[in-house]
Amino acid sequence: MAKKKVNEEIYPPTSTKYEASAVALVGKKDINVTVLDQKELERYMLAHPVIPFGIDKKANRIINRSFDVVGGNDELNEYCKAILNRSGDEIFIKQLIKNALGFGTGFAQMALSKDKKEVVKAVIKHPIYFGYAKEKGTGDFSEDYVIKFDTNTGKPEGYQDYIYKDGVREPQEGTDIPYDKVLDLKFDTWGDEIEGIPILQYVTLTLTQLLNMEDSAAEQMYRNGFTQKKFTTNIRSVTKLKEFAKTVKNANESDSIVLLEGTDVENLKPGESDFVDFHKEFLTLLAVALGIPKALLVLDGAEVNKSTMSEMRREMYEDSFADELIIKKTIDEKLFTPACLLKNPSVKAEDIPKFVFKKREIELTEQLENQKVLAETVNAYATAMDHLAKAGNDEGVKDILAKMKQLTTEIENPIEGKFTQVEQTKKKKGKFSKGKDLGDSATKYTLAKLKQRNFVETMRGKL
Repeated sequence: MAKKKVNEEIYPPTSTKYEASAVALVGKKDINVTVLDQKELERYMLAHPVIPFGIDKKANRIINRSFDVVGGNDELNEYCKAILNRSGDEIFIKQLIKNALGFGTGFAQMALSKDKKEVVKAVIKHPIYFGYAKEKGTGDFSEDYVIKFDTNTGKPEGYQDYIYKDGVREPQEGTDIPYDKVLDLKFDTWGDEIEGIPILQYVTLTLTQLLNMEDSAAEQMYRNGFTQKKFTTNIRSVTKLKEFAKTVKNANESDSIVLLEGTDVENLKPGESDFVDFHKEFLTLLAVALGIPKALLVLDGAEVNKSTMSEMRREMYEDSFADELIIKKTIDEKLFTPACLLKNPSVKAEDIPKFVFKKREIELTEQLENQKVLAETVNAYATAMDHLAKAGNDEGVKDILAKMKQLTTEIENPIEGKFTQVEQTKKKKGKFSKGKDLGDSATKYTLAKLKQRNFVETMRGKL
């Protein structure tokens, strides 16, 4: 088979031969860390409601801003938008995020057109039955499956379906898929590791202990209502003792029991427990692993007010920034670029569109504060420019104009428009509309004042 020609503008060739570490190829078992199997991961996620709820909330915090496809030439821009649309748009990306958090790596395989010259959509693959292509190792790893690694690119060779044989997860021969036909998303790795680390890997012991504690607490509550009983008797015959045991076997379910002469019964009181305190600590550890404030994770607002809740949400948004960059990079490099190369093998880098998350709307209080600061700054700049213009300091005026342009980069009108445009503040309950307006009354007063004395015309004449 002829070797596939590589677009060297997109993938510049290098002379380096890449060698992966043993941990990258075999996994954490090389450093004696017990790694949860994919089936175990799903069982754990179904074992306690706080885990899937936390993962779902984390994914929602990222995708609730929606996204856009920008740049590139018009044809490829529409092409990439159509791929995401057919894949499921926000729902597709949310599921990919959830799989990456829960299983370590989320996979989506590209579905090609009949002529295999375009990508139609991307299809989510279940991480239990899909993964990186592996083969039987040699030497120290002869008992393990090792990731097939391309030393020329420093990437895995591809992907495979997986099956379970006698309870062991194994790659299925004959199901190989090339590396450039699958999108793989992972948020957490160490060193050159290829497989992502699932959130539950960090809290396996914690979650196990939490489940044991909750089982113990349920048992204790049961014992408080249906206490264990201690029987004493003078019966010495083994046969009669067995008959007596059958008689009192279901003592908790009976309205009354009849005891023989010389037999007595005593209710055993359960011991004291610090379950409540320990339970809180373990839930805190889970919240740390998930990166979600505990109050939001367990829906407990007893110690939270509106102000602290807003601050918690702000921190969550800040913490998710790096994850958003990973998602953007993954979709750009593992979906858009291969899809565009398939459609046009000689495509230029600048013609390939980019994935971006939309700007998050600012809450009302923050928007008001920003408008106030902007108004005060505009007023101060205008006064300074007025004095400099009267003094004939054209360079000073130019410098301040440059600073004004930096300050107002989010406003699309030309710089002169900032001084002559007076817009009404849009009244909208809860949040301001995504706007280009300066808003605040102090700003409007400044702009009107500058307009009255023909400041713009004066500056245009001097510059």
